[in-house]
Amino acid sequence: MWKENKSKNQQTVKSQSHSNYVANRESVKERATKRMLTDKTLRQRNLQRVKSHIENDATYKHRNKIKAAESSCKKLLNADFRELRKEYKRDKMKTAYHTQTSYRKTKKRTSRQPYRQCKNRNKSSLVQEPLQETKTQTKATKTYWARRTILIAAVKENRRIAILQQKMSSTSGVPLLNTKLLMKKAGQRLKCGRKMVTHLHLNLVSKATYCLEHLPADRTPTEDELTSAFSGHRMHTSSSEPYFWQQCYNVYPPARTITIDCAGKAHIFKPVPVETELSSETTSTDKQTSTDVSRWECDSSTTRSYTWC
Repeated sequence: MWKENKSKNQQTVKSQSHSNYVANRESVKERATKRMLTDKTLRQRNLQRVKSHIENDATYKHRNKIKAAESSCKKLLNADFRELRKEYKRDKMKTAYHTQTSYRKTKKRTSRQPYRQCKNRNKSSLVQEPLQETKTQTKATKTYWARRTILIAAVKENRRIAILQQKMSSTSGVPLLNTKLLMKKAGQRLKCGRKMVTHLHLNLVSKATYCLEHLPADRTPTEDELTSAFSGHRMHTSSSEPYFWQQCYNVYPPARTITIDCAGKAHIFKPVPVETELSSETTSTDKQTSTDVSRWECDSSTTRSYTWC
């Protein structure tokens, strides 16, 4: 009996002490919270103590990080806390914008162009500057993308040509090597033709520009002005079209006769012989007149004055 009473008394004492400890602990927490809110020195000492614990103890750092994340999640559930946090961030950004020149320049720059995210950027810093490329890096980047575009286009063109060569070889029964050689030769001919067309076009542009410089722009040119613009020779070529004939020529006078050669060709205009130099074996004074006439002088009686021959 005595032992049983003793054990019961011990249990009651333990329960009372535990309840007193819990009540005392809650009161201590409340007093500490009030002191932390009112006493600045206590807050600074506590902050320094926590920082030292975080720097020295890894487990305490991990545990403190988890508690901070949980407390922040609980606080974010409150709408009033979210509004206060937004206002605090907004005020902080306004203060930084009006006080820090680098932050203001960065915000202006990022407002005009899309924001570039950088993994190595320090997220805790308030000033976030985007990546700045130097002139050398920009030139190298442009060169790389231009070269890449050219290579991709060349690969696509070669693939297309290879498909066409295989299809041509399978359809016609010609060996693939002969087909490749034939298409290579055709490509060279096309390249030469393009060069010739470009050369002729530039030559025609230069001649037209020279003629326009010697013709009046505010009135219809006379016969003498047209002749002087074309270096003293108003000539026709064999490439005229029916529309050009209808718009640029008058009706041939019936009283005049048209000469016809042995081949049955009519000659209305006077032919202009084309002189070509001989090869390098002969002297520079020797010249040869070609029999193939492709130019003729204009006749003022049949050609209208506003046409350019």
